[in-house]
Amino acid sequence: MTVAPTTARALILTVGRMTYEATAGETFRIGRHRTNQLVFNDKETSRFHAVIEWRDGVPMIRDLASLNGTFVGGLRIHEPTALRAGHRVLLGNLRVDVEVLEDVEEAPALLADETGEIRFFTEWEESELSGIFAQQVTFHRLLLDLEENGRTGTLTVNFGLRTGELTFLMGSIGNARHLHFTNRAALARILAARSGSYRFRPTFELQEAEIDVKPSTLLRRAQAGTRKHQRRCA
Repeated sequence: MTVAPTTARALILTVGRMTYEATAGETFRIGRHRTNQLVFNDKETSRFHAVIEWRDGVPMIRDLASLNGTFVGGLRIHEPTALRAGHRVLLGNLRVDVEVLEDVEEAPALLADETGEIRFFTEWEESELSGIFAQQVTFHRLLLDLEENGRTGTLTVNFGLRTGELTFLMGSIGNARHLHFTNRAALARILAARSGSYRFRPTFELQEAEIDVKPSTLLRRAQAGTRKHQRRCA
């Protein structure tokens, strides 16, 4: 299947009230050492903390074995990771908000293929996500990150010997499936996952959204229910 060609020509990096431009094709280094392009004097940031490089027109951030790590969208990265508009990068105490300046060739909003799935035109192949989580809170942070960045696609979650699937539409959960359960019954079981693995891909089956709820709303309700239960048991 063909993805709409997209070429980023620069990144605009916002740190507080300061902005920096990382131009396509150039190496942009971040750290405490004065030879970096973005110098941040904080003990939690390494002298040479991370670097932004370009691969086939896509900006990638790579951690340089820093002490406190580099986080993209709340997840610590261990390999070069694509940056896109809306990403928030944490390097020690340094918070960087990312904006992408793109050259986009004209293309239809939805690109169809023969599988019955469609790919949302704002999503890149490089924007697929995968990883593992050992705590429930880490999984919930992933859901909030997908919401914050307005992602559209399918999140597959493997926990225990079970597999669940959530369809995201512009950051909201539209449908859920788990075993023979669907939608809210399935959603409750997936949200209860405490450890496992996940994969997010920017494709989804075209179907009517049955749930249409944001992860932040679900998690607030769950927290309120937990506090109410604790008060009853006190």
